[in-house]
Amino acid sequence: MKRLEIEIRDLLLGCPPIKIVADEGFEQFGEIMDANRDLIYGSVEVSEEGKMTSLMVDMDMITDNNDISLDEFEELSVDDIKELASEFVEEFGRGTLEIISFVEWGNDVYQIEFAAMDTKYNIPLPESGVMLEMTKQGFVLSATLNQNYYQLKYPEVTLTKQEAHDIFSSTIQVELGAEELEDQLKLMYYPKKTNIVVNVAGQLVELNELLGEEEVDFIDIPKIKPSISLSNLLGVTDDMSLLEEDGVMIYSSQENPQKYIKLHRADLNEVTVESSIPFEVTEELDIEILKDRALQFLELIIGNIDSKYLLEDQLVEEEEDEEEDDDLTEEEIALLKALSEEEDEEEDDDEEEDDILEPFITFTFKRKLGNIMLDEFNAYIDMGIYTGAVKDTTIPLLNSQLIEDMVTDVDVTIDEANKLHNDSLEMKLARVPIQTDDFIVYELVYKASEKVKGQRIERIDAANGNVFYIDDVEYLEPYSEAEEEIL
Repeated sequence: MKRLEIEIRDLLLGCPPIKIVADEGFEQFGEIMDANRDLIYGSVEVSEEGKMTSLMVDMDMITDNNDISLDEFEELSVDDIKELASEFVEEFGRGTLEIISFVEWGNDVYQIEFAAMDTKYNIPLPESGVMLEMTKQGFVLSATLNQNYYQLKYPEVTLTKQEAHDIFSSTIQVELGAEELEDQLKLMYYPKKTNIVVNVAGQLVELNELLGEEEVDFIDIPKIKPSISLSNLLGVTDDMSLLEEDGVMIYSSQENPQKYIKLHRADLNEVTVESSIPFEVTEELDIEILKDRALQFLELIIGNIDSKYLLEDQLVEEEEDEEEDDDLTEEEIALLKALSEEEDEEEDDDEEEDDILEPFITFTFKRKLGNIMLDEFNAYIDMGIYTGAVKDTTIPLLNSQLIEDMVTDVDVTIDEANKLHNDSLEMKLARVPIQTDDFIVYELVYKASEKVKGQRIERIDAANGNVFYIDDVEYLEPYSEAEEEIL
């Protein structure tokens, strides 16, 4: 660690004397501390081989405690920042890496991404290099080094870019929705959130399938007849009294001023909940119980939610854990339980956060108007896993007058909108990382990207076909696409 301490110290503003204090339970993680004072300047993680895998620097902690400021240093040119970033990658990275993006975040920070390259097609390998955040004066704020062993497959590519685009365009890639603009609900076509690629054999593939990720499904909500009171769902106890004023319901306890619940209804735009009630760590409530309580709460607040929302189909993590446990021996399970109990005993009971913040599950409700989706009015409800009480909410309110005044006729068909969307895209060869037991395999696919940089379609007006683009942050891509005939 001594060598790493010296290397990290040289990266820090003012080069303060530091030491790395390894975590007792996880020695590959350490806090970067002042060598002489009880100050934490950041954290670092290393691999089993002792190579840095991540670095976080708390710049405010350094400047506030060392009589030094970033303002004392001159802002560097983009070329100088790139050179410093490349030196960092050469020192801490592995193999030949190239800059594939250079993004300016706000006025103070650059984000620079390095990746290994598929030299045959001159395309980057995602998650194969280093992600850096640097101040404009050239000091590192964070670094993530994703450098694992990988394998490249080179299937025969007979499919051209245009053929891949034709296959991609054969399916509908947009859907009808609506959003509030200029005090009106306007119908818009939005690109679907699914991520479709075309493999080099000419088949459409959902990217989630390749990555082994579960697709989020939304399901219908049955008619809800609340059987639990609002105060019960909020977790109100007998020692709490209610004060209601200007649409805000405040439950508080005279015995414990830190114990309160606020239900805000004054704002015509949304309903929110703030809750700070004690809890005991007991057996976690079943997810079906929590879901039922969330549904009842939303019904009491909004009403007729079966016709207004779809519910995100929650995956039960407990079932996944059980499947993983099936692969363990009884001795391994016993050891894991013992380690878990040991960690629980070592937790600091004085930490205020543990006394205040109850773990929760978030239920997501997708707002709809008939078959039209209204994503900006989606609702989110956090349910405490021990108390079953509503902990936090974001429930945007939809003005009924907007619904009445909404023009439902569309002059642009979904096929026309789909053509506008797909014509703005071109297919490029790309690599997709697939994790195996031992290493990452990069599959070769055609992936859609905007023809003109910075002109990625966000929505298309269903009334007149006007196209709105996502405002991309300006960035540079130094690598160039390979000029292959098959592309």
